Amino acid sequence: MEENETTEPQIPAEPQGLILLQEAQYALHQSGKWANFLAIIGFIGSGFMVLAGLFMGAMMSAVSSFASPSSPFAGFGGLMSVFYIGIAVVYFIISRHLYRYAGGIKNGIEFQSAEEVSNALKRLHSFFKVSGIIVIVMISLYVLIIIGFIIAAAVGMSAYSGGHRA
Repeated sequence: MEENETTEPQIPAEPQGLILLQEAQYALHQSGKWANFLAIIGFIGSGFMVLAGLFMGAMMSAVSSFASPSSPFAGFGGLMSVFYIGIAVVYFIISRHLYRYAGGIKNGIEFQSAEEVSNALKRLHSFFKVSGIIVIVMISLYVLIIIGFIIAAAVGMSAYSGGHRA
């Protein structure tokens, strides 16, 4: 490979007039329809998650009212509500990015607007960016949880074996 070649695509300063074939336009238009469907499902799912968070909070508070105040589950209902509602907010944001892409790409293809298609593709980029960040955060949390369980098991085993020596 020569020194002056790059692996990055070169974006011209002036638009060169990319022309999409009918098949590409059809595929983008169809992707907009599916993205719209998935976004609406995401909005509905977000609403159910908020309801679940409120329900879980109320149920956990009711159950903890029967337990002693020193119970480890006292106050857990509020934490569950915040957790569920936080997840719902993130899910809503992801769905909104997808919904905005869907509307933009459908309008851009229907009205042959390169600017609208470009804006829609930027929204799709945002959707994937946010989704990727969330995946990285979730994988990191899983790793930390697994490490925590390993440490807790090691401490538990050492305490168990240390307490039973003759």
